[in-house]
Amino acid sequence: MMKFLMMMMFLIPICFMKNMFWMVQMMLFLLMFFFMNLTINLYNMSNMSYLISCDIMSYGLILLSIWICILMIMASENLFKVNFYISFFLFNIIFYLLYYFNFS
Repeated sequence: MMKFLMMMMFLIPICFMKNMFWMVQMMLFLLMFFFMNLTINLYNMSNMSYLISCDIMSYGLILLSIWICILMIMASENLFKVNFYISFFLFNIIFYLLYYFNFS
């Protein structure tokens, strides 16, 4: 579970680089692919490390929130075209995912 947190932490500097708007989305697709390939035990908590565990309900909700963040980036193409606080928008999305992933 720490690998997902670290991947999201290292996405934060990418948010502030120029011409990396779609790269953040591709990295979130990659994060979702890695998270979908995670082995989940249906009867117990799995992936217990650093008090971050994942049961079937939190697994589904985390996947849903990653998917919603990807769709938010796709729907905000107009922000990219007019260059209206792109870095701040991407930072907010990654920060939202970090907090959601930490406290789920």
